[in-house]
Amino acid sequence: MMYAPEIVNTIDTLNTTVRVDTVDRDKAQQAWPVAENFMPDFRLPSTEMEAVQTSDYHNLRSLVLVFVGEHTTRTPPDLLSELARHYTHIARESAEVLVVVRGTPIEAARFKRCADLPFPVLADEDGQVHRKYGAMAADGRSVSEAVYVTGRFGKVYLSSRASDGPPLPRAQGILSWLYFIASKCPQCGLHEPFCSW
Repeated sequence: MMYAPEIVNTIDTLNTTVRVDTVDRDKAQQAWPVAENFMPDFRLPSTEMEAVQTSDYHNLRSLVLVFVGEHTTRTPPDLLSELARHYTHIARESAEVLVVVRGTPIEAARFKRCADLPFPVLADEDGQVHRKYGAMAADGRSVSEAVYVTGRFGKVYLSSRASDGPPLPRAQGILSWLYFIASKCPQCGLHEPFCSW
């Protein structure tokens, strides 16, 4: 069947528009925090059976968020043990580490106990927070680890996801970011832009 050139061009344009819209929609659904953006708030139960909300730290502490699975076998256990060793330095920089485990509160408590972690461990039972933060593999079921470092007002300074390819940062790199963020304190006259969670 032959079509007039105008009709062919219109069909091609419609097909391209549909493809672009689909790609944009997929990107929007898979959007996660990146450097220079602000971290969306979340609330999860901790291993101490109380809810922890990231906005509880607003204007008080920078955050290091580490997303892992219950049975993770890659970099994060090494990273977590390094962060545990440097925890006093982290606290001195007015920062807190929150580990988000893909699992039930009981599994998260077992993870914290086995890894001997001094900082809060949160349970993401249904994986919604892992998905929101780009810490799920393409299959949507398995965990792909991620690390974020934010300032006291929620601004993201470091965004690193294992699925992006490069290895996750080591504790020394994270500490460098925390030193940098602390150097921008209001007492120094240089402060982060105010952000409402």
